[in-house]
Amino acid sequence: MSLARAAFSNPDLLLLDDPLAALDMQTSQQVFDSLIGSNSILQEKCTRVLATNNVSFAQYADTILILNRGSVHFLGSLQELQSMAVVTAKPSPFLTGVNEDTHDADGKHANGA
Repeated sequence: MSLARAAFSNPDLLLLDDPLAALDMQTSQQVFDSLIGSNSILQEKCTRVLATNNVSFAQYADTILILNRGSVHFLGSLQELQSMAVVTAKPSPFLTGVNEDTHDADGKHANGA
């Protein structure tokens, strides 16, 4: 309901805090395409900022901001993020959706494994 209100309120800026989290993947994709994405009804109306844990929507973003414990971990395009993972020869947990909080800076598992 809040997305419908936002769509018809003509905002200049729309901040969306994971509005698709409670939806299944097919429904969230349909809602994203209709209301949030580059071909949506909001595309010409306002700037949309989407905060989400669902990395599948990263491919549609103009700019990606990744925060890690309150600090900026990455700011740039998906292509830059992907090339960063290639340059470091270490897959980015942000690209795979894997949470690597249990790894230290050298990539070793926190429990010594």
